[in-house]
Amino acid sequence: MYKLQNVLASAFLVAAIAGSAASHPSIRLQTGSTVPADVQLSEAQRTALRKIDRENKLRLAGITVRIGIAAKALYDHLLSDNPNRQLDQKLTRNLHTVAGELLTARGEAFRKAIATLTPAQRRLVKKEMHRLDAPLDLLELIGKTFGLTE
Repeated sequence: MYKLQNVLASAFLVAAIAGSAASHPSIRLQTGSTVPADVQLSEAQRTALRKIDRENKLRLAGITVRIGIAAKALYDHLLSDNPNRQLDQKLTRNLHTVAGELLTARGEAFRKAIATLTPAQRRLVKKEMHRLDAPLDLLELIGKTFGLTE
């Protein structure tokens, strides 16, 4: 039971690092106004972006658990009385592979989200991205810019 708790704690930590939308305050456009009418999302875009975000979170949940398990295996080995260099390298490669899957999944979600936006909407997101208080996560930035998240 103790090991399961550690794996879950590691998974939650990785998930928090991967991007937590709930922890950032809402973004306001630099002008302090709302999104101009000509760049507001259509209802179809809102639905598509929410679906992308929902599917992405589900996919990342599985990957973050696997990252936690891979990290725990590596840490367990590193803390053993007789660590083996070959096993160390194998476990490290496994952790890198799973972490790479997380980055690939994020990139795919970003590309899908961007594809739903018009050129004017992409320009607005790009402008907001350069603000010092902008979220680092692109899906979160899109959601905050267009009022999809609290």
